[in-house]
Amino acid sequence: PGGVHVPSTGTTGTTNTREDIGITAARKDELLQFLSTHRGNLTRVEEDALVHAVVQNDATVLLLAKHYDGWVFVRHALISLGLEIPDAIVVGGGLAGLVSAVSIADRGGSVVVVEKLGSLGGNSAKASSGINAVKANDMQQLQMFLEDTVKSQAGHGDRELARILVDNANASVAWLEGVTGVNLSSIGQLGGHRLARTWKPEHGVVGAELMTAMIRIVKHRYPAVTVLTHASVTNVLVKENTHVVEGVEYTHTQGENASKGKQTLYARNVILASGGFGFDAQGMLKKYRPDLVDFPTTLGAHTTGDGIRFAESIGAELVDMEYVQLHPTGFVDPKDRHNHVKVLAAEVVRGIGGVLLNQQGKRFVNELGTRKFVTDTMLATDNYSSSLSTENSRVFWLVISSHSVHYAERLLQIYVSRGLLRNVTSPYDLEQLVGPNVLHTLQEYSEDPTDAFGRQDRLGRPMHTAQYWLVGEVTPVVHYTMGGIKIDGGGRVLRRDGSAIDRLYAVGEVSGGVHGENRLGGNSLLECTVYGRIVGSQSVHVHEHLTPSHFPRRNAVFNAVSGRSEIQQQQQPVGKPIGVKDVTLAEVAQHNTVTDCWTVIDGKVYDLSHYAEDHPGGAGAIKDSCGVDSTKRFLVAHTKGLLEDADFNPIGKIL
Repeated sequence: PGGVHVPSTGTTGTTNTREDIGITAARKDELLQFLSTHRGNLTRVEEDALVHAVVQNDATVLLLAKHYDGWVFVRHALISLGLEIPDAIVVGGGLAGLVSAVSIADRGGSVVVVEKLGSLGGNSAKASSGINAVKANDMQQLQMFLEDTVKSQAGHGDRELARILVDNANASVAWLEGVTGVNLSSIGQLGGHRLARTWKPEHGVVGAELMTAMIRIVKHRYPAVTVLTHASVTNVLVKENTHVVEGVEYTHTQGENASKGKQTLYARNVILASGGFGFDAQGMLKKYRPDLVDFPTTLGAHTTGDGIRFAESIGAELVDMEYVQLHPTGFVDPKDRHNHVKVLAAEVVRGIGGVLLNQQGKRFVNELGTRKFVTDTMLATDNYSSSLSTENSRVFWLVISSHSVHYAERLLQIYVSRGLLRNVTSPYDLEQLVGPNVLHTLQEYSEDPTDAFGRQDRLGRPMHTAQYWLVGEVTPVVHYTMGGIKIDGGGRVLRRDGSAIDRLYAVGEVSGGVHGENRLGGNSLLECTVYGRIVGSQSVHVHEHLTPSHFPRRNAVFNAVSGRSEIQQQQQPVGKPIGVKDVTLAEVAQHNTVTDCWTVIDGKVYDLSHYAEDHPGGAGAIKDSCGVDSTKRFLVAHTKGLLEDADFNPIGKIL
C-alpha cells in the first residue's frame, strides 16, 4: 500500500511450502495469535506483511519462526521482508523538528523529517534575539522568569505548560549548546523581562548559527535521521477502524518525483513541527484575526498553518487561535517600502538602548515593555504627519546611539549592510532625517533619572552626545501565532474531550497554550528545544523490540518510503556542483539576479540560483550578492565555516 512495497513471497520470489521447514499448523496459529494480540504495536504495513508472509508460507519467515519467538521473531522477519518502519515522521525542519528528530535518534530510533522547502531551517533560522535561560540556576531568578512568562500570558494559555518551559530551560539550553557546539555566551534583556536572561552567540546570528549546526550534525552524526525536502505533507493518516495515527501523505513539489502525485509514508509516530499560520493572510489569519490581514509580516511564505489543519481534521482541539503577535519593529526598507515581508528589527536592539520615536521625533513608550504593550501603544499613538499616507502612519523611527553598538555589533552591521539602518554622523543630519525635535528628545531621555515612560536601564545614554547614530524606520508586523494545537505537558495532541490522539504530537509554533496572549522574546527557540526534547526523549515510544542493532537504520527507512534512489537524491548537498573551474569576475557579473545568482565568497564561486527563495531572510537577503564578490557582506552575518557546514559546493574559483 502507498509508497511501501509489501512482498507476497519470500526473498527468493517464490512461495515455499516445503515439509522440511518443520512449521506445523499449530505453530502458524501461534504466530498469528501473537500478531493479533500485539497489533497495536505494529503499523498497518508491518501487520499486513507479516500476516501475509505467514499465511502464504514465506520460506524465510517460516524458517525464522522455527528458531525465534515473539518480538525477536517479528524483528528478524521484518528485516527479511525489508520493512523497517521509522519510529517517527517529523513534519517540519526547523529547530522544533530537528531537536525532536535528534532526541529520538539518540535513543536508537529512526526518523524521517519531511520539509516542504528545499532546505531545512524554517523560521528558526531567522531568529535573532536569542534563547532564554537562567544559567546560574538561581531559584529566585527562575521564579521571576516564570512570573514574567505567566504575566505575558495575560490570563490565557496554560500555566502548567509555561512552568514546564521554565523548569526545563537551563538543561535544554545546555543540551543545545553541547549538541551544536554553539557557545551562547552573550546575554541581553528583552521587552517584558525584568532581568537579562536572553542568550545568543558572541558572533553570528543565533538562529542561523544554531540551525546550520543542527543541519550539519543531522547529516554527519545521525544516519538514522533521513530528510525529505521539497516534500509537502497533505494529510495525516489514521489506522482503519481505530483512532491511531500511522503516517502521512505527501507530494513532491519539485524534481523528478513531482509527477508521482501523492506518496504514502508510514511510521509509528507523527510529530507536527510545521510552524504557525501568520503568512496565511487570506486563510487562517483572515478567519481568526481579520483586522490583521493588511499588516506586513516577518514570516516565510511557508508559514500557512498546515499542521494545525491536519490535526483539526482528525479531531484535535485548537486553542488561543485569536492571539496573534504583532512585533513592534519590522524594518521598512527604503528601497522597497511596500514589500509585504519585512526583516525583523530584533528586540535586542531596543534591549541594548535603542529608542522608538514617532513622526514628530518624540518618545511615546517604554521600549522594554512586552511586545503587545509596545505595539498597542504604537497603534494608539497619534503619529499623523502631512507627508505620510494612512499606511505610513504606522511607521516609526528606531534610533540607536554609538554607545550601544558594541553590545550587538554583528547584528547591527547586518542591518546597515542591507540598508535598513542608516549611519548618521552629525546632529544636523539627524534632525534632517528624523525631525527638529529629535535632539531635544534624546537629551531629555538621557538626563531624566526616572524616565517619564518607566524605562529603567541606562544603556546607550547619553544619546544626544553620541559620535553617531544608527537610524531606521520600523512598523508593527505579524510575527508569531500563539494559538494552535492543544497539547499536554508531553507534547501529545489532545482532542476536545481532553483525551490524547494516539501517536500524534505537536512541538513549537504549531502548538498552542504555552504563551497565552503574548509570547516573550526568547521563548520561541526555548519552546522548540524544551518540548522537542520532551517529545523526542520521553513521549515518543521507541519500540526496542523492533530496533535492529546490526541493520542500518537509514537503509531500512529507504524501504519504508518510496525507494532508495529518491532518498539518496534528497541527501545531495545544496547547489548544483558542475565541477570546480576557473571563473572570471566578469563571468560572475553576468549572473546577477536571484533566479540566476552567482556570487564570490573567499575566492570561491557559488551558484545560489536554487537557494534564493529558501534563504531564511527571503530572496531579498541575497539579491545584492548576486554577480559580485560578497565576501565582506557574508562575513558580517555568518561565520566562515557556514557554507561548508550547510553543504554548499563551489562551482569554481576566481582566476
